[in-house]
Amino acid sequence: PAIRKSVSGFCTIPEPTRNTPLQTARKTPSRGGVGESMIASMTLLLRGMFLTFLFSGFAAAAQLDLTEKENGKDLWMDRGDLLVFHLPANPSTGYSWSVAASKPGLLLQQGEAICEIPKSAKGRVGAGGTEVWRFRAERAGTLTLTFSYARVWEKGHPPVRTLRWPVTIRPSAQ
Repeated sequence: PAIRKSVSGFCTIPEPTRNTPLQTARKTPSRGGVGESMIASMTLLLRGMFLTFLFSGFAAAAQLDLTEKENGKDLWMDRGDLLVFHLPANPSTGYSWSVAASKPGLLLQQGEAICEIPKSAKGRVGAGGTEVWRFRAERAGTLTLTFSYARVWEKGHPPVRTLRWPVTIRPSAQ
């Protein structure tokens, strides 16, 4: 009967049969020695971790990208999902977007809003761009997200543009 090397690096001997005398096995080092068996063990461990991750029910967070064209549409998302708004803006005019949530704590803003200027407008004074706002759904619930486009120093003046989105955050699938 053959002596087989197992994945863990130990030798296994098949059960003796009537016609086969009991054999003893000595492990002889292979070319890689201990390192080779360690690599085999690590490979098996990593495969197991990957399969556990793959079949654990983990779902990657979805990202929902919106522009002002989707203003007023009902938004449905799961806890952990990302919500990204791309809103037209021109900071050189003094106008900027501000945001208010009807129920704080359900959405968490991911960093500050950034203004992206298209390559075609770089270097042009007064060129507009896009403000990008990112949020992560933290807790289940419903809220209304309201964006207002105004000059912050002009108190008492209504915003020149207001956008609203009703948002429903479902508990995560996990």
